[in-house]
Amino acid sequence: MYIVLFLGKVKITAFEPVFWGKNDDESKKYYDKLGINDMELIFSTLINGLSLGGIYAMIALGYTMVYGIAKLLNFAHGDIIMVGGYIIYIFMATQNPLLAIVMAVIGCMILGICVEKVAYKPLRGASPLAVLITAIGVSNLLQSLAQIIFGSA
Repeated sequence: MYIVLFLGKVKITAFEPVFWGKNDDESKKYYDKLGINDMELIFSTLINGLSLGGIYAMIALGYTMVYGIAKLLNFAHGDIIMVGGYIIYIFMATQNPLLAIVMAVIGCMILGICVEKVAYKPLRGASPLAVLITAIGVSNLLQSLAQIIFGSA
C-alpha cells in the first residue's frame, strides 16, 4: 500500500501505514519490506509517542503557568516557541546541538521579555478584551515576521 510518483528522474514514495488487525498478511508484508520487525515497531512507536507527549506537556505547562500568574491567555506563547525552533534550525549549521538549544532558550527569553515590556505591561489596568486583542496581534506579528524571513511552504 504505497504510492510511487515519477517526476522526471525523481521518484517520490509516500507510504500509507497499514495497522495491525486490518489485514495481518498485508501488514506483515509491508513492515517486512521496510525491514522492521514487530518489537522494533512497538518500541519506536512508544518512544515517538512519549517524546511528542512530553513536548505537548511542556507547552501546556507553559500556558498554565502564564495564565495562572498573569491571568492572561497569551496567544503568542506558541509563536515564541516557533521562534525558538527557528533559532535551533539556524544554529544547527554549527553542528553543535547544545549551542543551538542554549541560543534558542536565550532568544526566546529575550523575545518574551520584549513582548512583555512592549505589548502587555502598558495594558496592566486595561480590560481583558484589550489584552486578548493585543495577544492575538502579537501572535499575528510573530507569524508574519517568520513568514517574511523564512518564507512560506
